[in-house]
Amino acid sequence: MTAEYFNRHGSLGNSTTFPLTVSMSLKDAFRPPRETERQRTLDGPIPPGTIRSAPHSTAGSHYQSTCGLVSMTFFNISALREAIDPPGLVFGTDVLRNVENLRVPVCSKSYIRGEVLENEFDPTTVEWQNGATFPGAVGRPFDCTVHSIEEISAEPEVRKPKFEIQLAFDANESATKNFEAGDSFYVICPNAEMDVEFLLARLNLTSKANLQYKFTVHEDSGKTVPSYIPTICSIRHILTYCLDIRRVPGRPVIRALAEYCSDPKERRRLLELCSVDGVREFQQHVQSASISVIDLLIHFESCSPPIERLVEILPRLLPRAYTVASWDLYAKNRFRFVVSLMKTTAKDGVVYTRFGLCSGYLRSLMNGDQVQLIVKEPSKFRFPLAVKRDISLDAAPIVMIAPGTGIAPFLAFLERFRELDSLVGITSRPRRYLFYGSSNFEKEFIFRTEIEKLKADGILTDLILCESKPTDQETPSRYVYDGLADQPKEFFDFLFSTPQPFIYACGDVKQMSRQLWETLSDLFVKHCGLTKLESIAHLTEWRKNEYFIEDVWS
Repeated sequence: MTAEYFNRHGSLGNSTTFPLTVSMSLKDAFRPPRETERQRTLDGPIPPGTIRSAPHSTAGSHYQSTCGLVSMTFFNISALREAIDPPGLVFGTDVLRNVENLRVPVCSKSYIRGEVLENEFDPTTVEWQNGATFPGAVGRPFDCTVHSIEEISAEPEVRKPKFEIQLAFDANESATKNFEAGDSFYVICPNAEMDVEFLLARLNLTSKANLQYKFTVHEDSGKTVPSYIPTICSIRHILTYCLDIRRVPGRPVIRALAEYCSDPKERRRLLELCSVDGVREFQQHVQSASISVIDLLIHFESCSPPIERLVEILPRLLPRAYTVASWDLYAKNRFRFVVSLMKTTAKDGVVYTRFGLCSGYLRSLMNGDQVQLIVKEPSKFRFPLAVKRDISLDAAPIVMIAPGTGIAPFLAFLERFRELDSLVGITSRPRRYLFYGSSNFEKEFIFRTEIEKLKADGILTDLILCESKPTDQETPSRYVYDGLADQPKEFFDFLFSTPQPFIYACGDVKQMSRQLWETLSDLFVKHCGLTKLESIAHLTEWRKNEYFIEDVWS
């Protein structure tokens, strides 16, 4: 995980360019760049008071340096800005600005102190995040090597491009010995180099960024330095590996930042955003807009918190979990993951377009690069433990429900079934359903060849495709729960048969869990003669006994 990983990001396809288009009216000319209405497609924060003009830059170049960029200084005419800017992150509504006694949370007290030492910091002298563990982690980080990265869907056809990454691990690595289909691993990812460089420059920390820095606490505080912060490290190390500088700041963070604004108007606005009175504006202009601390520091130029305060108020930079999308590759000492490349667009207070922290990091890697993983504590969402049900694994009937990248664990499940089928020489397979959803299968059908082969070979007995945005406008939208609703009565008889099928649902769709629950309970009433209460009781019992298992996120 070197600082150069984003330097090589010049390629979401190796030819993609990220133009900066600046279209300014007379009104815009008097705004600082933070408030101008313009298209920005950048991969790094804009230095306060400047705009970038790099019409043919690649993504990677934005992470290398701020040098060579044409800058233009804006007049800071606050009164004019307030007159022409609509309510947003920087300027609130008249109603909120007229509240005299804002109800703000109590500001937490500072308790950490720092000391610059003479020598440069050697990052090899400390463990990742000081060796501190976190909930869900099993054991220490272990090294993997990037074996391959392959695009499996791309813009502009899809909203969230997806890619496959295979990581090779040492055959003797003990952390991989208990792997089972459906398991996940945490990927350790650093903050983007450009974000870190901006913070160092913005807070006047560049000159001492690489020196040893000692963190202690005030003796009367009764507190300790966070366990994930090495006692002696460097400011650059802290910002790169320990603090989450991308997460949307909560109201307590904004409350603390307000204390470091020398401009009374900026302080007032931050107090508005963290106040009870301004909760709606906080939700609209901070939470929903996906604002980061960097965005705030660009917009609120007089805010200059010390590094010690950032250590206190910013959350820990935690690894991101990904589910392994293959079983067969495990025998070759490789894990495969499918990743959606997340992107936050520059608008509504977000100063620069950026990719998801971990997905962008993984996409920037090249074959041979090193990545660290941590085993994620096994959940209930693993290959069916049918041995506990007095039947063999190969005989376990199963219903798999997966929109989008939720297909990942089921590819591992089905490959595992194929292995078991070949071992026992099975001739009669149980029913194995896959309800698979995509917005448009013509534009995105990830792992199509593999899925169709599993179906052709009989490993997967039933494949139900559900398309929410079909090309043919006369074709109705169909989500995975609609696919369930379209099944005949025989399917629901199957759900109540012996041996009882396992139902697994996995996906990154908001509200999917609730919709599945409602759909199944309604269908039980329709097809099985149950009352609504009886339907809910059955689903509750299935969930309790691990026959209905979900892994849903948003």
